[in-house]
Amino acid sequence: MNNICLVLQGPIDYVDDLISYYSNYKDDVIISTNKISNVDKEKLTENGFKVLVNKKLDIPGKKNFNNQVLNTYEGTKLAKEMGFKYVMKVRSDIMIDKVDELINNLDFNSIYFPAYHNYNGGYLCEHMVFSDVNFMLALWDIPISVSDDAPELQLNENLKKLNNEKKVKFIFPILYEKNIKARWVKYKMYLNEYENDKLFTYDY
Repeated sequence: MNNICLVLQGPIDYVDDLISYYSNYKDDVIISTNKISNVDKEKLTENGFKVLVNKKLDIPGKKNFNNQVLNTYEGTKLAKEMGFKYVMKVRSDIMIDKVDELINNLDFNSIYFPAYHNYNGGYLCEHMVFSDVNFMLALWDIPISVSDDAPELQLNENLKKLNNEKKVKFIFPILYEKNIKARWVKYKMYLNEYENDKLFTYDY
């Protein structure tokens, strides 16, 4: 995985899918969550996954944004402590079938978001985010929020505050071109279906 850690962030509701899709990469995976049953934690641990269980927040934030921030930040911090140089944060309900091929098509000097979505004023999507570990720590170092803005807008605002010399690139076109399937289990769809959605663009 070339010093890349996959941080699977969010509630653990699809443990069998996680094991099926990511077992081949388990040495490079951190599951960072604050919602998991003891049974699922034990099952993942028995299958060789590192599971980081974070505190439950009293203020979850708009669409659980504060929980997303906490789990992503803590998972990334652990990745750095373990010696990883790069992090790809992925929602825990998204299953990617060829992680190694996706990684091989990334420019390690850039920051990657899935796409730019021309909705609600426009924003960078955050299903998956990739960059070097230090930039990821800065990007996700966000205080507890009570804002009513969408999570994507809040993350984009923090990106604007950073001294960012990295070029923003996009993951979805790699999925389309290389036929890498990204299954969004929660919504019973594939992210690849967005290829024909005109609201998703790849200029930023």
